[in-house]
Amino acid sequence: MTDLYFELNLFLQDLAKNYGAPNASYYFRINKIKPSREEYRKKVVEFMRHYEYTLNSFAGTPDYDKFRSFANDMMKKMVDEVLSGDNKEVEKRYKYYMMNE
Repeated sequence: MTDLYFELNLFLQDLAKNYGAPNASYYFRINKIKPSREEYRKKVVEFMRHYEYTLNSFAGTPDYDKFRSFANDMMKKMVDEVLSGDNKEVEKRYKYYMMNE
């Protein structure tokens, strides 16, 4: 990773924690749904994937292909971490949600 992608790397590492999980929790809360762990993880990932729209706004910039490749690789890693249950923050949010609903 170069310094060029430093901020993007930090952001993507926390995307599930700061965007995916809060939105998933709210989605289930307003719909009065008690999801399984797997359903919760999938909804977190669904919200994480919304960031792909933002990534598309960089199309046409210098070295976009390299940028997009880096972002896609990082997103895949983060998504796999959530779906496998290895993202501790998402797992913590699920427990918290289930205890408080």
